Amino acid sequence: MRVFISHATEDKTDFVRPLAEALRQHFSVWYDEYELTIGDSLLKKINEGLASSDYGVVILSPSFFQKKWPQS
Repeated sequence: MRVFISHATEDKTDFVRPLAEALRQHFSVWYDEYELTIGDSLLKKINEGLASSDYGVVILSPSFFQKKWPQS
């Protein structure tokens, strides 16, 4: 089972990274720090990650809602 994690960068250190590590003990996890490298097409990699995932986890926070991309 593969889980895709969507989050705001501001939530990474305190919450998202520890969550990704915990989930990784039981599932395959698509998390930006595991999947993205310099030079990658962000949109292409995210679309591939979504297409190959069984579930999505969206971390809803004030920082998330301040981003433009969740509103489009």
